[in-house]
This record gives sequence, structure tokens and C-alpha cells, in this order.
Amino acid sequence: MEEYNVVILGAGPGGYVAAIRSAQLGFKTAVIEKDTVGGTCLNRGCIPTKCLSDISHTLEKTKKSASQGVSFGNPEIKMAEVVAWKNKVVTNLRNGILYLLKSNGVTLIPGEGKLLASDAVKVGNQEIKAETIILATGSVPARPKAFPFGDGKYITSDEILNLDRIPESLAIVGGGAIGCEFASIFHSFGSKVIVYEMLPHLLPIEDSEVGRTLERSFKKRGIEVVVGRPAEKAELDKSEMVLVAIGRRSNTSEIGLKESGVVVDEKEFVKTDDRLQTSLKNIYAIGDISGKGLLAYLASEQGIAVVEGLKGTARSIPYQFIPSCVFTSPEVGTFGLTEDKIADRKSDFTIGKFPFTALGKAYCINETEGFVKIIAEKKSGRIVGGQIIGPSATDLIHIVSTAAAARCTAETMVEAVFGHPTLAESVKEAVEDILGRAIHLPKK
Repeated sequence: MEEYNVVILGAGPGGYVAAIRSAQLGFKTAVIEKDTVGGTCLNRGCIPTKCLSDISHTLEKTKKSASQGVSFGNPEIKMAEVVAWKNKVVTNLRNGILYLLKSNGVTLIPGEGKLLASDAVKVGNQEIKAETIILATGSVPARPKAFPFGDGKYITSDEILNLDRIPESLAIVGGGAIGCEFASIFHSFGSKVIVYEMLPHLLPIEDSEVGRTLERSFKKRGIEVVVGRPAEKAELDKSEMVLVAIGRRSNTSEIGLKESGVVVDEKEFVKTDDRLQTSLKNIYAIGDISGKGLLAYLASEQGIAVVEGLKGTARSIPYQFIPSCVFTSPEVGTFGLTEDKIADRKSDFTIGKFPFTALGKAYCINETEGFVKIIAEKKSGRIVGGQIIGPSATDLIHIVSTAAAARCTAETMVEAVFGHPTLAESVKEAVEDILGRAIHLPKK
């Protein structure tokens, strides 16, 4: 029986990152993967979706360019070639991960891993001994029984990434990040898109002003939005295809949790403590199955934290500073407290806001939709939240979240000098608004 210090089930962004860091720290490490390295993020999620989002952004730019004196005509979208390009990007990055695992001395074991005990895993007929086991098997799209999947009409985010044609009409059930990204993409590609969200606004877990702003933007572009009620079957029947994007479920059913004694909650997420340790002291769970957030980059940070903890240098995950990024047009980037969350104690905070309609660079690139909103504690001045909707919001939010993680105050942030003309200036202006001294806003 082969023995390792650390064995990881799943080579997604949590698993492979944990494996590399584990090997760097001197642990004999193996990672088990039944499919391909990179997990959902690389193969069926973040990377392929962002490949399509980039094309979508390009198409939106060309539509706006006529007002800038440049006309491109009607673009021709060849979906087979788009998918082939997307697949090439994924393959290149996948090969890069394989190289990184090999160069760090990580053993990659193909096959489906299953817990035998608190210190043993089985892959096929092979049994592997491990001092520490890290579960990183991720999640899969939810497939509610109410929808007839398998008929080619009802699909999930897995299938939509490999369509060989652009549907004439696309209904999207679920107005969260995944649903909104695909709404933005396929509208740009030429589909007639309608989004249904049961809750009062799009991106329901985000700041309500951000969700309503995205809704207005979608409607202005020609995307139909229905909020506050579920979609009716008769409505869905009118669309050529229906994307069901109402969440994901943990990928834990076949990895031996019950047999080994690992406790899960009512939604099948693995129960973990603050150190991501499960009910068994030498087994940890990271990423989607930990139930602490469905973000690839969070999974990576959790994996690093776990293996560094094994070496005695444990660190906590700063969940309050983790950004959320939505690659719609316009983009959305958020973190921390929102105006909705502080509604009952608003007097303890100060909010600064700056619209892109007041920013020179936004006019230069012809993208003036949206705003930057930053929240600071009134007493300490520390930055505790930020919401951005507009050009490059997914990049700009990191300025704010990094400042917050560094315990910066509004006074500290405005001492930094920002280049001009840049989109980043919008962040400084929003912070200046917290202090009541924004230069490019009318006097209040």
C-alpha cells in the first residue's frame, strides 16, 4: 500500500493548489482526479465562461463604436470556431497545471477516490494510506426534477458552453451570477434572451442597488427581465432553449463520507470548523463542498491555509474581504458589507459614491454606466465594504478589498496618488465622497 503525508480528492482549483503548496512544504503528496485537472473552474466554469464573456464585451464595444465614428458592420459569429478556441485555451491551461504538479513532485492518480477510513482512500483496486486527507471534489449544477433535462431544450451551465449554434431564443431560470453572465453573453451573440428571477432583483445576494442597476442596463440592451416570481412552464415553452441556473449541489455522494463517518449537513455540504477540519480530525474539506462559498479562488486559499496549518503556520481565511466578480456587461465587483446589510445601523457608517458619468476615462472608452460605492465605519474610518458596477469592475474591486484587508481608513486611501485618466480614479473619488470632499461631484 502506497503511503503519503497528504492525499487530496479532486484536482480542481482547491485540490491542485493545495497539492502544489503541500509539496512545496515538503509533504509527500498525491492528488486523485476522476476527470481532468482544473475542475469545474477550468473545464466547465470560470475560464471557458470568461472566454465567451470577452467575445461578448468585444461585440458590445463594436455596437457602441458607431457613436465614436467607427462602424464594423454586422459581425459573423462562428460558434464551432468559438468553442474550438475556448477549448484550446482550456487545454493549454490544463497542460500547464499538469506540468506544475509534475515539477513540484506531486503524484497525480487518475480515477475516482473513495474514503475507506479516516486515513485510507481507495482508487479502483488500489488502496492508499494518508496521514492527512483533503476533500476537494467541488460541485455540479443543480438539476431540479421539475425540469425535463436531457431533451436538448433544458440545459445547465455545463452544456451551454459547448453549443454548436446560437439559439434563436434563450430563457434563463435564475438571475444570479451564472444566469446573468450567460444572459449577457448570448444576447451579444444574437439570441433573444429573457431572465427569470424569483427574488426582487437580479444578483439577489448582492447589493440591491447593484442588482437594479444591472436590470436597467439589461433592459436597455434588449434583454427581458422578470423578477419577483418564478417562471411559468408556458413561458419557458416559448423559448428554443432554457438554461436552468438556480444553484449548484455538492459533489459528495460517491466519495464514502457516510461509510467513513464524515458528517454532512442537510444540503450534503461537509460540516467543517474554522480550520476546515471535518468531524474526523485528519480529514479536511475545502472549496464548494465545505459550504463556505462557491468560488474557485476561495477554494485555492482554503487549500493553502489547510496545508500550511499542517506545518504549524495556520492562518485564517479573511472571508469578509473576499471579492465577488460577475462578468456581465457592465461588470460587477463587490465585497464586504452592503447598504442593505447595514440598513438598521446606518448611522454607524459613512457611504461614498461616485458615478462613472463623472469620470473622464469612462467617457474616453464610451462606458459610463454604473458607479462605485464604498462603505466605511464612521468611528474608525476603516473600509468595510465596496460595490462597483461598470467598466472593469471585477478588477477595480480589488483595490478596495485589498485596502480593507490592510485595515486602511478612508483618510489613508485618499493619500494615495492615482494616475489620470484612469478608471481607478473612480475608487479614490468614492473614498473622497466618504470624507465629504469629492472633487468631481457637485457640492452636497
